[in-house]
Amino acid sequence: MQYNDLLMASSTNAILSDISRAHLPWRGIGFGLLAAFFLSSQDAIIKLLSDDYHIVQIIFIRAAVACIIATGLIVYGGDYSILRPKRKWLAVGRIAFMLAASLAYYISLPLLDLTVYASVGLMVFIFASALSGPLLGEKTSLTDWLAVIAGLGGVIIIVNPTSSVAINLFAVALLLFGALMWALGIIFTRALGGVMPAIAILFYSSAVLLVATLITLPFVGDLWRGMDLRDFWLMVSLGFLGACGQGLAIAAYRNARMSVVIPTQHTMLLWAALFAWLLWDVAPTLRLWLGGGLIIAASLATLPKPRKLKSKK
Repeated sequence: MQYNDLLMASSTNAILSDISRAHLPWRGIGFGLLAAFFLSSQDAIIKLLSDDYHIVQIIFIRAAVACIIATGLIVYGGDYSILRPKRKWLAVGRIAFMLAASLAYYISLPLLDLTVYASVGLMVFIFASALSGPLLGEKTSLTDWLAVIAGLGGVIIIVNPTSSVAINLFAVALLLFGALMWALGIIFTRALGGVMPAIAILFYSSAVLLVATLITLPFVGDLWRGMDLRDFWLMVSLGFLGACGQGLAIAAYRNARMSVVIPTQHTMLLWAALFAWLLWDVAPTLRLWLGGGLIIAASLATLPKPRKLKSKK
């Protein structure tokens, strides 16, 4: 993909290109790397707790803590006008896509190995690169769509349908759907630019997820279990890690172009492999490295090439 400066994107060909967006590369890289660590840590703890607790209970507590944190920051700041974005349709779209993505990711996580989950989840960045053309006014090339195909090939290598070792195909399909929704959420986050502060986005995302799980609670039998002190603090830490990870990711995409932030998110696969080894003594297989590597390579293939500077005569 040949990325043009987002501030000069064509407003006639892009749905979201009329939003002014900053580009501070080093901030984007720093925030992106930190976001990858916090979100990977959150995923590892959710996977650890899912053996003993229903995923709805885990998500409910995670969303509740994150919502409390966001509310506290808004009250501390004292500026409640941030909860009234100028472009409401962008904010609503972003929240809807991220809600669908969160539910898909959280439901599929307990059903897959952590490294498989992280590898397939990387498809989000390929989807985001391909969709940023029609939505953000960036030139989409054949390479971008070939990258989507190559990335799906990487997923097939990881899943290996012919293997005797079964991988939950429903969870993989659900995760791919979540990746598509997350990609749209990323694009809308970038499009929001300075229109809506990160803390307001975090508040609405957490509040909507909290309400969604709260509605679900009465319809899921035997889902609530008492927690010992260790598990209680692990649950609370999920809200902190999720809030930090989501807030940092929002800040990354608001401060820098997607082409700068996306490579930092690939480190999530490395963190997942490390956590899987430390917590479950599971070493990544060669097939997983090959498939994950193909997905990362396909994602990197969509990044912009350096521009050639015109020499002065």
